[in-house]
Amino acid sequence: MKKILLYLVTLVIVAACSSTDDPAPVTVGTIDLITKNATPGDIVVAKAATKPAITSSSSIKVGELNVQVFAGDSNQVLFIMPVVASGKVTVDYSGIGINKQLEFTVSAYTPITNPIAVANTFTTELDAVATKLEAYVSDPVIKLNPAYIEVLNEHNKAVKENFSKLTAEEQLKMAYMLRSVMLDNKDFALDAPNPGHFRTSSADDVSDEMYKLGLSFVKSMIVGAVTLGLGSQLATLPSPLLYDKVAAGALSAVSIGFFVKAHTEAQRIGGMKGIAENILASFSDNREGAISTESTGAAGDIEFNKGKVKTVTLSGDFRTLNQTDYSSSVGFINNTLKYISKLQDSYNSLVSIANKIKSWFFGIGPELPLYANPVKAQSAKKELPLPASDKVGIKSISDASIQLKMTPKTAGKFDIVATSTSTSLQDKPFSFDIVYTDKNLSIVQTKKITATYKPIQPNAVSIADGNNQTVEAGKALPKPLKVKVVDADGQIMKDIEVLWSIKSGNGTLSAAKSVSDAQGIAQVTWTMNQNPSGDQKVEAIVKKGDGTLVSGAPIEFSAVGSIQGIWVATKINGVAMGNWGSDGYRNNSFKLTLESQKGSWVANYSYRNDDGSIGTGNATRQITSYQQVGQMLHMTDSYGQSATYLISNRTATTMKLTLSSGDVDVMEDEVFEFVKQ
Repeated sequence: MKKILLYLVTLVIVAACSSTDDPAPVTVGTIDLITKNATPGDIVVAKAATKPAITSSSSIKVGELNVQVFAGDSNQVLFIMPVVASGKVTVDYSGIGINKQLEFTVSAYTPITNPIAVANTFTTELDAVATKLEAYVSDPVIKLNPAYIEVLNEHNKAVKENFSKLTAEEQLKMAYMLRSVMLDNKDFALDAPNPGHFRTSSADDVSDEMYKLGLSFVKSMIVGAVTLGLGSQLATLPSPLLYDKVAAGALSAVSIGFFVKAHTEAQRIGGMKGIAENILASFSDNREGAISTESTGAAGDIEFNKGKVKTVTLSGDFRTLNQTDYSSSVGFINNTLKYISKLQDSYNSLVSIANKIKSWFFGIGPELPLYANPVKAQSAKKELPLPASDKVGIKSISDASIQLKMTPKTAGKFDIVATSTSTSLQDKPFSFDIVYTDKNLSIVQTKKITATYKPIQPNAVSIADGNNQTVEAGKALPKPLKVKVVDADGQIMKDIEVLWSIKSGNGTLSAAKSVSDAQGIAQVTWTMNQNPSGDQKVEAIVKKGDGTLVSGAPIEFSAVGSIQGIWVATKINGVAMGNWGSDGYRNNSFKLTLESQKGSWVANYSYRNDDGSIGTGNATRQITSYQQVGQMLHMTDSYGQSATYLISNRTATTMKLTLSSGDVDVMEDEVFEFVKQ
């Protein structure tokens, strides 16, 4: 219906057969227009303060024209807008005992020059609607009784066969009405059925479909009520003219179309399982029972590993409407069922009109089938997946440090990721609510879940940097000691505590514990004692939440004091300086100078000549490069000769060098004991 949709918002249901030939008491009161503007042929609705005096011969004036008026429900007054020029026109209601003249707007319109063409279009559109309704007959849910289509076709036939019998003036008048109430067959296309939800075009959200269908149903009822109400008025006229009969047939045909559509939508609503009664939750193989507000399961049954996706399957028991819902406080349900209850009245009016049309034009013909209430006494139920939408969420997490992020995947499937602001590695029992909220149907269902939050455990620790450094006594190592912590997947771990301790030696650490950063690195600074003693070693350990050590722990760092400086020999090859050795030499002095990466040594010695005299000599050598690695000293002299000496007996002021490999000529001797100058 094209024109009536323009003022749908203001219309209310018009009851059938509310006029009577017995005159009502004449009243004087006020009246207000519900329809604010119209074009010729439109149905104009007004509402009086009290019941107006309307009979089958009552009329009002629209401009200078006398127009028949009809009584509607709830003090409503209806008339069909006559053919008048667009613009302002006065509607005078004094003819029904109300001394009121209202200004009305006749909207711009295209004048009809060929009434027969309009009538043909109207009847052709009704034929198309009948064809569309054929699909309702074979639909497995609707199962429309074909008698409705037969009656519609019969009323359409009355229009086809009798329109040409009207006078030219009547044809023009009716053409405007037919254009106003003309159906659009596209509005009667049938959605494909979905057996899973009984009927719905949305496989993911049956409650949304119920809501949309309810709005469409109410709209169909409101639109159809206008033509049904006026058709009923015409059918009850005591001495109807041919014009009245044809008009009643046309309005009845339109009303049948809308009744079938409305009743079909009501059937679909009545059979649609869209009201959620509880939530069912399944985590892997653990099933949470169908209890809407109670906690089930023990903590630990469901485990959330930090940062890992856990998929939950959510469904619910959904039911259909039942007759106890007529007293529902939910606005949508109450309003929908209010209009469903009016279907019976609409049906009764259709039966009355159909019988009149049949008696006027055909004598015999098809009968409308018996009315069936689309809302059953008891609800049917079915488990359906919860929709993958923002209707499903998480609330009331018992531990404030735990965050849960829910992401919908497909209908009934949701990914949940748990994180925590806590750095503790201990498992945490907690609970939370899965909440299903349907604002349209005023439904909130809650499912409490008990679970355990499991932090990701460190799996291994390794040295990242800082081992085997060389440092001067009393100073900090050039680089901090660093370890790297990873999980079982080899991913770096942040906020993991590392414990540090001096295993041997007498150095100091900047902290007894440190925490890994975003790169998984934890570090401390190590400072040598002013007088280092013993081996210098530091230990680092990482523990899991249960107290066991991770792989690689404990980790050991070593360091040695730098030998940079001036060293004076006290013994060479075990012989004290100034004493004669078995080889006939006496080492008087030997001074080793080690600078940064290079050095030198100077020696003074004595020897016995064959004649018994004692001679002296001096020797010097440039050390072009040296490198101290742990307890080994690698040296290269200016002649290109290399040697490696083992460092032992190392203190802040003493050390011993013993040739390990290489050319003895680099230092001229094999074993040296030094004191630092």
